[in-house]
Amino acid sequence: MKNVITINIGDDTYKITASENEQYMRKVAGFVSAKSMEAAPGQRLSAEQRLLVTSLNIAEEYLKLLGAYDELKQAYRRTRAENEMLKGENSDKGGNA
Repeated sequence: MKNVITINIGDDTYKITASENEQYMRKVAGFVSAKSMEAAPGQRLSAEQRLLVTSLNIAEEYLKLLGAYDELKQAYRRTRAENEMLKGENSDKGGNA
């Protein structure tokens, strides 16, 4: 079900339609609002410019996190493969796996 929610980002109010619940969307809006206050400190930007800089900053953070997540998945797979190999070696020697 779609919810019509009024949110605040910075000094501006927006009415949005979302499939998520209002509490969650307010949390998302709060995150974006906080990030918008961090964007281009000391510079006079229009609301549109500030939201553009905010979007770029959030996208950059997201892509960095995706890269870190991929590295963690690869490290997990390597560790799991090594673990399986060691279990096989242990069972070949007559140990308990």
